Amino acid sequence: MEKIKILIFVVLSGVFLLQETPARNPAANGLKELPVKNFCVVIDPGHGGKDGGAVGNKGTQEKNVVLDIASMLAKVLVDNAGRNYKVVLTRAEDKFIALEDRITFANQAEGDIFISIHANASESRNDNGFEVYYNSLATDDALTNVARRENAGAAERKDPQPTDSMFVLWELAQNEFQKESMNFADAIQAGVETAVSKPGENGKKYLMRNRGVKQAGFAVLRGVRMPAVLVETSYLSNENDENNLRSPEFKEKMVEGLFEAIEKIAGKINRRQDGLK
Repeated sequence: MEKIKILIFVVLSGVFLLQETPARNPAANGLKELPVKNFCVVIDPGHGGKDGGAVGNKGTQEKNVVLDIASMLAKVLVDNAGRNYKVVLTRAEDKFIALEDRITFANQAEGDIFISIHANASESRNDNGFEVYYNSLATDDALTNVARRENAGAAERKDPQPTDSMFVLWELAQNEFQKESMNFADAIQAGVETAVSKPGENGKKYLMRNRGVKQAGFAVLRGVRMPAVLVETSYLSNENDENNLRSPEFKEKMVEGLFEAIEKIAGKINRRQDGLK
């Protein structure tokens, strides 16, 4: 199989590193071994390059919005003095990365948690709001359609796609983390709702519907060996939601909520690993 090339954007104490798929031994690639951080967050900005994702009526592209949010979240995590984070982005620029490559990279990075960031779209302009998914079977046709749209990038890959047996193995691996993934999704739902509801500059309030935590079979969640969620930040097909996603202040509030959720789940995972309740 041809060697997979993945753009890796590692944020570690202000260091940005560009390389191919990480080797088990960093020295094997001639890379300087960096200090070990105590919690690794893999952030996956959806789509990219020729795969633009959803597009709003004002021309707002999903691939750009989610990269903005992912980059802002990475900076907030790295700048946080309370906990040492290693933060890794699956893409750092407007570049197409196949879903399978994102999965491979996340696993090789040995992340503690995985968060894939997207923006939704619907044929109905009335559909709006924020929702969080963890991996499981979709519970209705609408959720199946959301997963089908986000999984479309898998078909762009020229290399052989994962077989059904590989997906079964991935599903079993992800089931191990299903409870933590659900808890992570719940924390994101609560954190983002609280952050966005706070008045912004000049008392401005953002209207955002909380659509809750849901289950669906997203390909990018099925393969990662860590607690994993997919965030649909809002609907670009909805006028109000698109305006929100074009606002730097709204994106900052979104990041604030995501950060609080990561802090919460990181604390739980670290306590569990330390043998504490």
